[in-house]
Amino acid sequence: ARLDSLSAGDRILVASPSGGLTFDSVSMFSLANSDVAATFIAIAVAGVGETAEYRLRLTPDHHLPVGDACCENLAMARDLKMGATVWIADSLRRAAAPRQVRRVWLEHAQGLYNPLVTSGGFPVIDGVVTSFNSIQVVRFDALVVPMAERLCAATATCTALRQTVTAVECAWKHVRHAVWPSAAAPVCKTFSFVD
Repeated sequence: ARLDSLSAGDRILVASPSGGLTFDSVSMFSLANSDVAATFIAIAVAGVGETAEYRLRLTPDHHLPVGDACCENLAMARDLKMGATVWIADSLRRAAAPRQVRRVWLEHAQGLYNPLVTSGGFPVIDGVVTSFNSIQVVRFDALVVPMAERLCAATATCTALRQTVTAVECAWKHVRHAVWPSAAAPVCKTFSFVD
């Protein structure tokens, strides 16, 4: 499915933390905003089988698995260099497979999307294994998101919960900056969710 058509509950291909391929559900905490234009890091990755090359656009702060083993060593897109090892979905092996980044460039495009999945998988986007956040957040969300979604659905408080999560994230950025001034200046985002 196209990123701009995903809805909460849709099942998408993901890599498990050990690199196997499976399906996971898109969370209602996933982000989607088709109205925003941005500059992206674009990468071309060596393909597999009949696919000669995979291309992917990511925001500079978006994470993806890198290195010798999939999938818990993550890097931000802005840190990718030609020759870096990233992971693709190899459907024949039913597992993530390492491939080299062939090219890295900047590209301006419309739409920001970040599918958070409910069980801690790593979304496969345009054939490339990605991550919706840092490994610590992915692990935390794998424990908390399924329970939070069930609880807020049962109590009709999902909108309030998402607003609270957004406010807490912003507050944490301010606290972190006050305690550790070397931390990046706090920039709180406006979130647009998949629904």
